[in-house]
Amino acid sequence: MKKDGYKQTFDTFEEAFDTDAHRQRMQDINAMLPKAQSMKSSARATASKAVQRILGATYFDHVPINDIANSLKREGIVLLQEDGTEWSGFVGAGKSGSATIDIAPVESGVIDDLSGATLYRPYKNAMLVVAWHRMESGRLEVTGYIS
Repeated sequence: MKKDGYKQTFDTFEEAFDTDAHRQRMQDINAMLPKAQSMKSSARATASKAVQRILGATYFDHVPINDIANSLKREGIVLLQEDGTEWSGFVGAGKSGSATIDIAPVESGVIDDLSGATLYRPYKNAMLVVAWHRMESGRLEVTGYIS
């Protein structure tokens, strides 16, 4: 941490929140979530098929992440943000790229009584992998699977 008058600059995100209260809050959240579980290979295959139903053999104007999220949710799986809440965002900026997104079983959700948000415990051994490439036509070729 660096101080310049009243201004403080932190080298890492963790350092910015390195307080006893924050550490205790994170322990409380961790304690209320169910134990992390491994995704079974049969569930992984089913989830990958759900992703493939969306992506298929077609091209897109954008990465259909919300369609993928909805398809997985029907299979009992949610996409997660970094804070353990349900996905709310987009992917697909630039000519080419990729993203890995944590996934969790829907039943792992627990409502945080302080924030009111539903928090999920991600699978220990699985995540969504999405890659895209913008072709000369301007459309995107998108691939994805559950790792």
